[in-house]
Amino acid sequence: MNTHALFLHSPGDDIACPCGNTPHTDGFYPCNSDGEQMEPTLESNWDGLYICQACSRLHRFMEEAQ
Repeated sequence: MNTHALFLHSPGDDIACPCGNTPHTDGFYPCNSDGEQMEPTLESNWDGLYICQACSRLHRFMEEAQ
């Protein structure tokens, strides 16, 4: 299981991991709560988590409130 803290990002935030990774460097990939990469499909029960490809921290990118 991934033991890193979960970082939340609000709309308009500059997306960057504390390690310095951004979407334009190593990037972020959809994952489960254990940090295992996965395809975010309706059948996969994906819960909106992404893993940093540089340091394995988990991130959640919040959607704008409607």
